[in-house]
Amino acid sequence: MRLALLVLIFVMVRWINAADVSFRRDLASVLVQKCLVCHGPKKAKGSYRVDTFAKLLMQGDTGEPMITAGKPGMSELFYRLSTKDADERMPQDDDPLSPEVVAKFKQWIEAGAKFDGGDPKALLATILPPPNHPDPPAAYPRAVPITALAFGVSGESVFVSGYHEISQWNVADGKLQQRIKRQGERTYGLSISPHGKWLAAASGQPGRLGEVRLFHTADGKLDGVLATATDVMLDVAFDPAGERLVAGGADGQVRLIDFESRKVTQTLGLHSDWVNAVTWDNNGSRFATASRDHTAKVYDVTANKSLVTFAGHGKNVRGVVFHPGGRELFTSGMDKKVQRWRISDGKRVRDIGFGAELFKLARHENFLFVPAADNRVRRYQANDQKHVGDFPLDDWAVSVALSPDGKRLAAGGFNGQVRVWNLEDAKEINSFIAVPGLK
Repeated sequence: MRLALLVLIFVMVRWINAADVSFRRDLASVLVQKCLVCHGPKKAKGSYRVDTFAKLLMQGDTGEPMITAGKPGMSELFYRLSTKDADERMPQDDDPLSPEVVAKFKQWIEAGAKFDGGDPKALLATILPPPNHPDPPAAYPRAVPITALAFGVSGESVFVSGYHEISQWNVADGKLQQRIKRQGERTYGLSISPHGKWLAAASGQPGRLGEVRLFHTADGKLDGVLATATDVMLDVAFDPAGERLVAGGADGQVRLIDFESRKVTQTLGLHSDWVNAVTWDNNGSRFATASRDHTAKVYDVTANKSLVTFAGHGKNVRGVVFHPGGRELFTSGMDKKVQRWRISDGKRVRDIGFGAELFKLARHENFLFVPAADNRVRRYQANDQKHVGDFPLDDWAVSVALSPDGKRLAAGGFNGQVRVWNLEDAKEINSFIAVPGLK
């Protein structure tokens, strides 16, 4: 059997032109998709990592050279990819790589194992060509949780997360307006630019890939990929001027993105675990983050420094917004609390207890909106935390969005429901299942 495999690989190698094998184009994506889960920064079996090209070249616990340029037979990596021994083969607990892919690795090593990805210390996920994501299902067999929502600039429609897509729905009649494809597997954060022309989406596939993609709101056309990561991106937010974005993800990193150049200008290791939520203050000089490491932080972009860390939550912190005055911060989490913090000294001012887990917060002027796993969104006055209303759903309220003028609230349910209210009189405008083709 091993002989047959080696013969097949030899045939494939003869067919593949060495000049056609590119590490960036042909091999990096295989390592990210198939190997990174077991050989990344969070988990490195055999003390071997493949998250950067520089790490790929380093020896693991075997002490054998992983890649010997020009000599596949002396390269431990090639042996691990081609062996029939399931205990030694990479990837483990998964189907072996196809003979064609293994042949590409062999040909690349024979040709000198050249790197064409720029910085060898850069994460492989950041040098990959943008993937061509599959189309969403024509009709969903079942509902999916609404993990992210955003109003269009007029407040007449909402953009809704889906599976490999973002859908747009008319608020008045609940009809589907467009399906934006070429999107990551699941979308966890959406942000509309101040003038409504652009939609930024944080998405990804757990343990494999995270992206921030930018779309035209008018026709859903993809403008480009603003940022990539080795794990899902969980939130993104335009600053008030539309000049920058901040994004956070499951790798614990926070990325600042210059909108004009469409480039990441800073990658900040502010947290030791997932960055669940990001938000800007009113003038765009500071942003705040909420993390699964049980903390929230405020970062001053102008001074380029972290200002304060809030460590009072006992569990995962899922939501964060600034107080309208800009001197305080609200956070929400799995510990069933909303906490109010003073930025100047990091002290907790007040907390509000709930009977269920909480998700990402939203705020407009003096009103704070809290979605919870008890099937409600609660509204509070930000200044005194007075409870001034509830907005019910039929299942967990896992996401909320406010129209730009603050007159409408949309909430997304775990059951695929979207419900929209007029905030001036708290009356429901519409309720619909925002899942294309579901019967």
